[in-house]
Amino acid sequence: MEGHQDSTWTRYLHKFKQQPLIPIGVAATCVAFVGATRRLRSGDRASFNRQAFCLMLILHRVAYNASRWLRFRVIAQGFTVAAAVIGGWQIAQDRKAARQQGLTPTTEEEQKMEKEAAERRRFEARMKEAEEAHRLETGGKAV
Repeated sequence: MEGHQDSTWTRYLHKFKQQPLIPIGVAATCVAFVGATRRLRSGDRASFNRQAFCLMLILHRVAYNASRWLRFRVIAQGFTVAAAVIGGWQIAQDRKAARQQGLTPTTEEEQKMEKEAAERRRFEARMKEAEEAHRLETGGKAV
């Protein structure tokens, strides 16, 4: 593994440290989904989602457990989405504050983007010089 290239697991660990609530929320959602699936497979699936049998479902322990798991899944998904939105907003605020203070980019990706932009500016300057030299050599005639 080279110094400038990270392995997949290293990137995952970095993202996990940056926003730890998102992987936790994803894991909770998966656990809830598996729990609901197991409960639904062991119970009466035909009447699970019917409104007319709501009372029967509440009384039927397997179906009731499945509905609790499904509710937990929805809550876990909501938590994950909220964590992603709040985490993204926080990262954007941190970057905005760093730019206002004139700090250099902290991530390797931002440094790479700045390096590429500087290289692009140098290339454009060389290109303008070459065009000017070509214009002078041809006597100012348009090609």
